[in-house]
Amino acid sequence: MPAFVRALLSGGANIFDEISLFEPDPFRRQTTARLAVEIAGVLGHPGVVSVTADAEEAFTDASFVFSAIRVGGDQGRVIDEEVALRRGLVGQETTGPGGAAMALRTIPVVLSYCESLARCSPQAVLVNFTNPAGIITQAISLHGAVRAVGVCDTPSGTLERLGAFLGAERDNVSFLYSGLNHLGWISSFQVEGEERIGDLMARYEELQRFDHRFAAFDADMVRRLGAVPTEYVFYYYDPHRYVEGVARAGSSRGQDVLRLNEELLGGLARSFEKGDVEDAWSTYSLLMGVRHDTYMRTDTEGDSHQASARSLR
Repeated sequence: MPAFVRALLSGGANIFDEISLFEPDPFRRQTTARLAVEIAGVLGHPGVVSVTADAEEAFTDASFVFSAIRVGGDQGRVIDEEVALRRGLVGQETTGPGGAAMALRTIPVVLSYCESLARCSPQAVLVNFTNPAGIITQAISLHGAVRAVGVCDTPSGTLERLGAFLGAERDNVSFLYSGLNHLGWISSFQVEGEERIGDLMARYEELQRFDHRFAAFDADMVRRLGAVPTEYVFYYYDPHRYVEGVARAGSSRGQDVLRLNEELLGGLARSFEKGDVEDAWSTYSLLMGVRHDTYMRTDTEGDSHQASARSLR
């Protein structure tokens, strides 16, 4: 949320009169939520961001509601993954048995929030980022009395990395995307009207060195497809490699994230005890950077030793 708030408020146009953060956990209200409030002040928007433990207070008079919740917390994710992994199956938060468990646990909670939102702000639009995003958004569309749209950064993130690899500006790129948010392929990639998917195929080994997420796939297989798969396709194409990699790492991604988040919250608490907002933001940026850099490494490389910021200090 701090990064989300910073992105919203650091642009040129101030399009929000108020951003209300709903956070039921007291420790998170005192750490990540507080950091979001402090960042707003630093950016010249004091009072714009508020925090509440009451969902209906946050929903009242809202135009948009951004939903990114994790029912059961990080520990719930760890359990979802471990139950599957112990049986030699893909243990991942949105795919396979773990994803199904997360969806079943999450849908009733999300629909209860939709009921509250419909009472408090019936004209609001719910932007769903809660995983598994496709299933949750479908449940809201079928059973929730609110308007909703589902979003996922997997397709857009893949496009950004391909554009960076080719040195192309986003405004100069057009593409074809086939599939769902966590199961998709880039089948056409044009830069200023010129088709470059052939270049991506021919240089796929170079692309793998450029970004480790593309290294999850066999280059010859990708060339036979003629399309660039997004990272989650790995769990469908090579589930045995994933299970073996996690066993070799001795830690699932959920355990990595749990460890990083505990380190993050503890670091923020210490920074705020000293009254040092700048240090709190530095701690946050460092840990989020580690989380970003280690994304998919445990799953594809059997390597989780980097999932800590202590060695970087």
